Amino acid sequence: MVLEQHLSWLQAKQVEVLAAIAAHTDTPEEVILAAGGRLDDVFAADWDTAVEEVACALRLANRTAARRLEAATLLADRHEITTGLLGAGQISCIQAQTLAEQLRVVDDSVAAQVEQVMAVKMPGQAAGQTRAALRQEVQRADPDGAERRHRQRVRERRMLRHPDDDGMALFGAVLPAQQAALMEQAVDRRAQGYADDGRGLEQKRGDALFDLVVNQPGAVGDWGTGPLPPRRLERSPSRRLAAVAHRS
Repeated sequence: MVLEQHLSWLQAKQVEVLAAIAAHTDTPEEVILAAGGRLDDVFAADWDTAVEEVACALRLANRTAARRLEAATLLADRHEITTGLLGAGQISCIQAQTLAEQLRVVDDSVAAQVEQVMAVKMPGQAAGQTRAALRQEVQRADPDGAERRHRQRVRERRMLRHPDDDGMALFGAVLPAQQAALMEQAVDRRAQGYADDGRGLEQKRGDALFDLVVNQPGAVGDWGTGPLPPRRLERSPSRRLAAVAHRS
């Protein structure tokens, strides 16, 4: 417990340092303007420089460094109470960062109102509980804003696909929560209907998603009917691609 408190104090100091870096990183303005840039480009270049400095110093990816800098700036500018709790070892850095990120979308008065409530709750919570409580408090404090942000996020719905190691990929979508829940139920229902052929539940769920998307009338490809059997799934990516090319 004592070590955790000392760690929280050090993380609070790091927040101060990161916020100072974000505020005082300078890029030669005349260079950017002379090249035809605008004042917005100057601010963007300052931020990029700060991100690169932090990423190099802490050995982080640029995306992670940018997230750390943004959270530190928000904590230093808007959330003195939360920063104080972090420095006193009463909450974790993850909780502080979560609060800063989730309140970034609301105005200062709502942020202050929610922070006052969360300052009482956070010391007795785990990070996941803090995240859930923040969503509830933001909804309670700013219902109109929450509805407006939800409509905007619905307009931003999209499909995602990211390459993974060993010939795998992550596939999914950013959707309204109700639609995602219905899709999960459909996947589970299909997975439960598969035979007991040695596949685990998660394997069957992955196969069920593929089956529901690809093995439908009008879907792209000629995979036949039913999910891919395990022996076909376990072939190497190059052999699977060769098999598809041969069929076409």
